[in-house]
Amino acid sequence: FKDTPHKIFKDDIVPNRLVISIQPELEISLLFESKVPGLQMRLKPVEMDFTYQDHYTETLPEAYETLLLDALNGDATLFMRADQVETAWKVVMPILEAWKKYPKRKLEYYSSGSWGPTGSTKLLKPYADEWFFLPPPNDLKH
Repeated sequence: FKDTPHKIFKDDIVPNRLVISIQPELEISLLFESKVPGLQMRLKPVEMDFTYQDHYTETLPEAYETLLLDALNGDATLFMRADQVETAWKVVMPILEAWKKYPKRKLEYYSSGSWGPTGSTKLLKPYADEWFFLPPPNDLKH
């Protein structure tokens, strides 16, 4: 979402956010400021959530369940074609060769479930006021 061209409220308000979460839970959230009912101009942050868990009793199949069932049924929808695989390697191979050529520039590794290597934080630092980090999955309220 973009900033407004001029300030229409006396207080600074946080930007609206559309958050789409794929793992560990499928969720779509819209966070925005809402006017509190009444004559005064007061805003309150609100959140609209949609989660599969809250709306459906059926469980979603695991990713590999769907993949294996599709393979057994001959459905290639989720599989890459040979030309796609070849093109992917044409993109990736120069990167792998560059890592071999410059071994002093080590690839940064990070723990599963984290926000990534420390280098990513440094990379995003100039955009700190624009970048929004979600809480880790264990801290989510759902």
